Amino acid sequence: WASPTAQIGDAGAVAIVIAGEKSYQSRRMHVAVEMHGTVTRGMTAVDPRETATEPDRPVAPPNATVLLSVEAEELKTIFSNAVLQPLSGEAVNAPKL
Repeated sequence: WASPTAQIGDAGAVAIVIAGEKSYQSRRMHVAVEMHGTVTRGMTAVDPRETATEPDRPVAPPNATVLLSVEAEELKTIFSNAVLQPLSGEAVNAPKL
């Protein structure tokens, strides 16, 4: 998996909860799961528009909170301190990427 980036999956959501609202920007939006696409089946779709005109579907009411940006350094530190914590209980600094 030779990738220059890493994903922390569900642990990222936990880090967001620990860090609090100051660590991210979010917006309530309608999120749907594509069930019929040949390329996008199972993927989520978000329509950020506040209005729609014919022939588009009307804008659906928000049903999820979508993260738009995060304070990556803060979340890396929280994640690193939880996962890489030495047995002594001392915190460690997030690795520089």
